[in-house]
Amino acid sequence: MSNEQQGVYMKLIEIADVISGRTFKHGVAEAENWTHSVIQLRDVLKDKHAIYIDWESLTKTDLSRSTVNTLEHKDILIIAKGMMKQAILIDEPQQQTTVTQHLFIIRVKDSNQYSAEFLKHYLNSDVAQAWMHNNSSGQYQSTMSKRTLSDLPVPNLGLEQQQILAQKAYQKLSQIREHQVAIFSLEQGLDTLFREVSEMPEEHRQEIRRPIRNV
Repeated sequence: MSNEQQGVYMKLIEIADVISGRTFKHGVAEAENWTHSVIQLRDVLKDKHAIYIDWESLTKTDLSRSTVNTLEHKDILIIAKGMMKQAILIDEPQQQTTVTQHLFIIRVKDSNQYSAEFLKHYLNSDVAQAWMHNNSSGQYQSTMSKRTLSDLPVPNLGLEQQQILAQKAYQKLSQIREHQVAIFSLEQGLDTLFREVSEMPEEHRQEIRRPIRNV
């Protein structure tokens, strides 16, 4: 972090704990008498503007003999592998849920000083995504280490400013999703138009072939 950035930005580790996901050397084994649900990369569904957890698909396993970091309210999950290291805020975690080594848990230390909602939006911003991509390693697949994530510069703002920006970000994302739904509907209509032409009886196609007369 440059001298110019000091004061404007601070390191993520200053305002949040970064917790590594659990390593399952032989995969996550399904257990009938389970103690924990496990979030794996395959359970994270994402697109450009949103990321979700498929809670129904989580593998249930027995970790009764282990010490486990489980998700808490307002934790943030972030993907460690891949081009897009998107973050998701956990509003209502299932009981006794943990994550694999391909994910990190970010836990704000003091919610009276820093907003988890704002931090989630910032982590998903182009600014933070570019920094994480440029500072990650891996020739074939970009992978971010815990140390790299801990060093991520985050804005040093007052809580009220964070809350205002988080609300504005939420509103803009809602507008984007509304437009995406409208665009998807138009695309479906376009596809239907030409599908109907391909399935149209020959006599109706002849009507389309007739030249339009100028009036």
